Amino acid sequence: MKRWLSLLLALMLAFSACALAEPADATAIDSSIGNQLGLDVLHQLYLYDQQALFSPVSLTYALAMAAAGARGDTLDELLAALDIDELSLDALGIAADSLNVRGAKSANAAFVSSDIALQDAYLGSLRGALDAGIFSFSQLENAKDEINAWAREKTDGMVDPLLADNLEPNLLLMLANAMALDAKWRVPFDEDATQAGTFDAPHGAVDVEYMRATRQMPYLQGETFQAVYLPYAQESLGMVVILPEAGRMYDTLDLLAANGLDLLDDMQNETVALALPKLKMSASMDLTDALQSLGLEKPFSAEADFSGMAEEGGLFISSVRQSAYLEVNEQGTRAAAATVVAMAGSALETEPPVDMTVNRPYILLVYDAETNSILFAAVVSDPSIEPAAPAATPAP
Repeated sequence: MKRWLSLLLALMLAFSACALAEPADATAIDSSIGNQLGLDVLHQLYLYDQQALFSPVSLTYALAMAAAGARGDTLDELLAALDIDELSLDALGIAADSLNVRGAKSANAAFVSSDIALQDAYLGSLRGALDAGIFSFSQLENAKDEINAWAREKTDGMVDPLLADNLEPNLLLMLANAMALDAKWRVPFDEDATQAGTFDAPHGAVDVEYMRATRQMPYLQGETFQAVYLPYAQESLGMVVILPEAGRMYDTLDLLAANGLDLLDDMQNETVALALPKLKMSASMDLTDALQSLGLEKPFSAEADFSGMAEEGGLFISSVRQSAYLEVNEQGTRAAAATVVAMAGSALETEPPVDMTVNRPYILLVYDAETNSILFAAVVSDPSIEPAAPAATPAP
């Protein structure tokens, strides 16, 4: 009988501003294992659709939980994608705890069908390292309701529902991670300075509201772009805004994919006249093709080896999906993301100020220097498109 294993990851982030800064001390936890993958995936997503929004750290936790049960070549490919030699769920757990201390909320869970017996060692690693809750289900419709309720609670309602479609008939397991971050800008934008203007979207000019500020901030004039760093009130958290030159989005994404955050190492304090659009955006996408194009092949094939999860063979990843929400305004930012990995069995001041008017497609990175991790990434091609309202929460 064909057996299905679905790993579900829901990540919710709410942020206001952040800055590229060195970790506060030498004991900082480095959880940058998903950064390169995140930038590579962002590049791939833009190739498919000129508007992209997703959470690299959410994807990292999802793949890490899958990797914890992988063996052989399947494990090797997952580790290569994460750019690490060996997996440490403990390190990821410590990084999540570090974020929690600074106002984030992180939660993990496994939803297990009564039709499968997972290995105690595997479940123990999820409980011990990631403090994952273990829940069982016997009916798929109940499982869908339970997971959606869990994601709704853990993401403060920003991911609702997490799963809209019917679940696979032979679903055996879903692994879930949820994260919420509520951060305010260290220096808020003055609402009275916000002005209407136009933004050069790919399909033509659109009307937007620009938040404006002229002050010192970390700034970089790169080979193909301008970039600024906006710090949150929470220590070490910040947002990087990258504005490619007109027609240079692909080139800038190439540079980011090739150099990672090292591309931004030479930021210097400058007086910048910044105009940044207010933003609400959402995205729901299948990351499967992007991951496969980056070399993840074995985990998606019938030859995958996930025997570290369960003794039953034939499990493989059938899809990786993520839904996300992002809002940026004068006070801060709210954001949310949910990732689903489905597995099947087949078998210094200058004068005048530097002008940076973000009036064409740009890149956003939400970054935590303490853990050296990219929490959220987006390519914004049209900030005028507002997401659909979340589904109404059922009455208890």
